[in-house]
Amino acid sequence: MKTTIEILEEILKAEEIDEITPFDDPWRNVDIGKIIDPAELHCPWWLFCKAPDCEWPFIAYKRNQKYCSRKCSANAARDERRAQHEIEFIGIDGEGVNVLNDAGEIVEHNYVLLCANGINTEPLFLHRDDSRLTTLEILEWLYYTVFPRYPDACFVTFAMGYDLSQWLKNLPKSRARSLFVKAEIQKRKRTSSGGNPTPFPVRWRDPERPTREWEFDTLGTKRLKLRLRETPYRDYSGPEIDNVKNKSPSWMYICDVFSYFQQSFVKAIDPEPRIKAGTASIVTPEEYEIIKEGKSRRADAGFDEAMKQYNALECDVLARLMKELDRGMVENDIRLRRDKYIGPGQTAQASMDGIIKTSGADFRRKNIEEIVPLEFRNTARQSYFGGWFEIMKHGMHEGTAYEYDINSAYPKVMTQLPCLLHGNHLHGDSDPYRAGQLRPYRNNGFGLGPGQILCLVDASVVGLHPRIGAMLHRRARSNRAHART
Repeated sequence: MKTTIEILEEILKAEEIDEITPFDDPWRNVDIGKIIDPAELHCPWWLFCKAPDCEWPFIAYKRNQKYCSRKCSANAARDERRAQHEIEFIGIDGEGVNVLNDAGEIVEHNYVLLCANGINTEPLFLHRDDSRLTTLEILEWLYYTVFPRYPDACFVTFAMGYDLSQWLKNLPKSRARSLFVKAEIQKRKRTSSGGNPTPFPVRWRDPERPTREWEFDTLGTKRLKLRLRETPYRDYSGPEIDNVKNKSPSWMYICDVFSYFQQSFVKAIDPEPRIKAGTASIVTPEEYEIIKEGKSRRADAGFDEAMKQYNALECDVLARLMKELDRGMVENDIRLRRDKYIGPGQTAQASMDGIIKTSGADFRRKNIEEIVPLEFRNTARQSYFGGWFEIMKHGMHEGTAYEYDINSAYPKVMTQLPCLLHGNHLHGDSDPYRAGQLRPYRNNGFGLGPGQILCLVDASVVGLHPRIGAMLHRRARSNRAHART
């Protein structure tokens, strides 16, 4: 049997390479499979690169070497991190107490406690006993205490509407209008930023320290982003200010994840459905009862140690809930950025992007507009309706009443719809059953099956039944659905 050195010398001679080193690019041009099967080499230094996109045999210079080059090592480590998509979730939640008068009536509500906690982390609290927390205190705690502690985490809340209103309660009216009123948001739109759709943030100077300027913005109530600029006033008419850093501070994003679950937090973490499905519960029975009890006593809760423990547990369980959700998305090859956990729309978009990359089917808006004629796009858009409930009877009903529903009816029909990018688009004014241009396809019939004809009809409808309305339709010059009886 030839020695490894003899085999390598033959490779050098055959490929006309002067010298081979562990990180030499010419070495990668050697087609070793045509000369010798590497499996036949009995040399511990002859290894295969562990990088998935390489797997090239190479000569190692140390026994624990896994990669043939530093480039493969860096890429493999990066790909492994991306594949695992290990994200640390930090739940953020606050609690308030009601202030009662002598008659037991609520005269005031104070937001007194804010907590940030994750899985196996030490909870961070903000409170001044039972005194109300101000907007400046909350923003500074979030940005200077929570954000530096977990700079790479995804910060999440559950149904952020209440908390957001308390966080921004002390904003001046002008700043609040700029943040939430549509007309004011439109004024913040960029006009010369290369198509960047993100509006300019709302800016608010710290009234106590005018050299500090907060910048923040919301995406409805689904996400809050904030950062602090410690800079002097921007004087556009005066001379340039020296010693001002050009690098912008990092944004902190806080995402509302309620729309993923569409139910109360107690129902979302309920262990019973998970046990029935054969999956592990994210809470113990004791933890579940603590959270249920904490939710039930919110109306008459007071600031105490029990409130802090409940608040910390709620944030911890929220982080577990999001970890469970993210693990399911990763298993389906969906990986979101830390600022994109704001609802299933972002998940669907990531899934579509993955399909476009892997299958080559480009169904982005621009491509659809280039392929599908305008009249068909308008017809398809006009044919879409939301859910409809037909009330067959008003008032009292004696006897048994039945309600019928089809589980996942919309998703099921969507899987059967034809692809707009593949097929023939025909337009006519005559009876579809007699149209000459449909004659070549008529043998396949009308329907949603392969090769069949899907017909969208523009027609007027009138209902004749005294109770059941006409089929759904759109009024002329209106996008709203109506039933005419």
